[in-house]
Amino acid sequence: GLTRWVVGLAAIAAVVKFGVGWLGKRKVEQLDVQIGAVVAWATTVQFVIGIVNLVAFILAGAFNPAKQIEHAFYGLIATALSHMAAAQLRKEGRPDAARFRNAFIMSVLTLVMVFFSVWRLRGGWVW
Repeated sequence: GLTRWVVGLAAIAAVVKFGVGWLGKRKVEQLDVQIGAVVAWATTVQFVIGIVNLVAFILAGAFNPAKQIEHAFYGLIATALSHMAAAQLRKEGRPDAARFRNAFIMSVLTLVMVFFSVWRLRGGWVW
């Protein structure tokens, strides 16, 4: 449960940081690259925990394929997008504005996939 909040907060911080960097025409610094890496690895850890949880549900006989496979698929897409955002920041030969823009877009898409995934699994936003 805690890692999902780390992912969410880190991704929101990344969106803000990358958006400010893009619109403020700033240079990509080591901190920006590190923020991208933290989001990517936090998302990866959350995805792995989710897969372990999925296997546990299957073994316990509490498997709901429609919801849980869809949730895992969205998690996989979110994880890939977070790594793509981090990769954009490491592209040294590109202009900083393009690196920030691409990382911003990928980070926003990561958040959209995470929120959509939770919404589809839970059937809404009410826990």
